[in-house]
Amino acid sequence: MNQAKSAMIVAYKEYRARALEDNIDIRKEEFERRVAVRKEQLGDEGAFWEKTSPELTDAIAQSHVRSEMAKELSLLSFEEFRTRELPQIGERFQLDPSEFGGESIPPQPTG
Repeated sequence: MNQAKSAMIVAYKEYRARALEDNIDIRKEEFERRVAVRKEQLGDEGAFWEKTSPELTDAIAQSHVRSEMAKELSLLSFEEFRTRELPQIGERFQLDPSEFGGESIPPQPTG
């Protein structure tokens, strides 16, 4: 059962990551525009950013924008995802659906 729990959590994290990547691919121009704006904002924040490599500044700006865009996504909650994926996880690990009662697979991801 622990493997099934872990598989559910990993599947949910992959679902969220895939949804974000798909969103960024669809909105590539907006993503790039927002990264450029964020890099400009970082440059305005002082001497530290002037000494920071362009690669690091770009990575930090991209990370910030990805985080913002992730918050804007309308995704399934873990509970909704769990309900949707339970049959596949159960089949994969050859578990009886009755074993999924209560908290067999946690209602929220951990870690």
